[in-house]
Amino acid sequence: MLNLRAMSDEKIVEHIRAGNKESAAYLVEKYSSFVESIAKKYYIPGAEHEDIVQEGLIGFYEAVKGYHSESPLPFQNFAFYCIQKNIFDAIQMASRQKRQALNEAISLDSLAFRESDNEGRRRVIDQIIHQRNINPEDTVVVKSMVKEIVSLLSKLEKKVMHGYLGGKSYQEI
Repeated sequence: MLNLRAMSDEKIVEHIRAGNKESAAYLVEKYSSFVESIAKKYYIPGAEHEDIVQEGLIGFYEAVKGYHSESPLPFQNFAFYCIQKNIFDAIQMASRQKRQALNEAISLDSLAFRESDNEGRRRVIDQIIHQRNINPEDTVVVKSMVKEIVSLLSKLEKKVMHGYLGGKSYQEI
């Protein structure tokens, strides 16, 4: 059994590259708070914090793969560079214009819930479908909600919604 605590990170990386899984688990555990501290400084449109941490961990993996023991740069500095670069790449990818619609999309389900109901977060449409006696007041409320939701959609989103509600498949839309 290796005494990983006594080894330098550079030596541990050599063991990882030789296939030592214990060394890999140790180094990931050791650097997880480091990756977290870097990731918390950034925001990616349409992503959650955990997604940014994952991007950082991918960068860390790239650092382990790409580090050379003869490098004058300490592993921690190299890892910092790789983690940050991978997060920057993810930010650039998410910020591209072709992903803008995805980043600004509004979930129809999130708008179609009645927060005040005691039934939890059951969709309004499901509540109405399961009612035997449809109340005219509910019809007015639902129509109002649908108008509000539709008014928030772009032309493309409206087209997709109409296709979906018309029974078209994802490929057909």
